[in-house]
Order: sequence, then C-alpha cells, then structure tokens
Amino acid sequence: MTIDTRPQLSEIAKLKRAPGSFKLAAFDMDGTLLNAKHQLSHRSVTAVKTIAEQGIIVLVATGRMMSAVREHLDILGTKGIVVSHNGALVKDSETGQIYHHETVPRPLVMQLIDWAEEAEIILHLNFDDNICLTELNPYSNQFARDLGVELQVTDSLRDLPGEPTSVL
Repeated sequence: MTIDTRPQLSEIAKLKRAPGSFKLAAFDMDGTLLNAKHQLSHRSVTAVKTIAEQGIIVLVATGRMMSAVREHLDILGTKGIVVSHNGALVKDSETGQIYHHETVPRPLVMQLIDWAEEAEIILHLNFDDNICLTELNPYSNQFARDLGVELQVTDSLRDLPGEPTSVL
C-alpha cells in the first residue's frame, strides 16, 4: 500500500511563513490543479487564490500549450509567466513576451514524419498555440475537446514553415 505524503493544496495555502520566505509556487495542470475531467475544482481555485493573496507568485508549468490553459488562468485569477509544452516555451500570458523557446529541429521532424508515415501514425506538430496534422481521427478530436484547442488540417506536414515547439 502506498501512502501519499505530499501536502494538499489547501495545506500549502494555509502555511504560516516568515515574511519573504516563499516567493513563488509552481503548479502542474493535469492531475494537480485539474481533475480527471480537465476542470479546476473549487478547492484548487481557493487554494491558488489564497496563495496569491499572500503575495506569492503563482506559476503554471504544464505540457499543454498556452491556449489550453488560458481559460484556467482566468478562473484562477493568475496572470504572468507560463511554462508550457513541458518547458519548451516560457511565455508571459498577458504580454505574449517569450522568455525561452526550444523547438524541435527540422531534420528530426522530417525523420519523425517518415517514421509516422511508415507506421501509419498521425502526428500532431504543435507550433506555439497551433496544432497541425494531416487527418482527423477520434483520438485527435478527443484530445482537442479535452484541451479546448483547435486542430488545423494540412495537406503535408513537410511544407509547414519553421520548427514546431513540440510533436505528439
């Protein structure tokens, strides 16, 4: 039997601290702030707002793209820097300023496209807030619904300009 000894959000929000001892609290979205239905619970919202009221900066770090967290940020009342795409993109949610952006190198993308075509697998190339793919399928559609994002169907992933932020 495994016992979860991690503190709950409500416990963190109630921590008594010496002035200036905590400056930032970072949270993942899926499985941490969001429940299995990809929704914020009242408990999570209350805890995050309590932390922010104490003057602690709240940062969201997620595998999602920015467009898939904006609605949640509005509910949380959190603005500012978001670490998205599993750390590949660090961007200010209000100003759009990019602080860090790692992309997938084009030669690797071409290898992945070759492999996916051979294996008959549909790739998603994610360019900041855009998801590009060559054909829709039930899994892609469910992914888009769960995250609240739009899919862009293109004739060829090889012809897209630039390098994607992430590949799924």
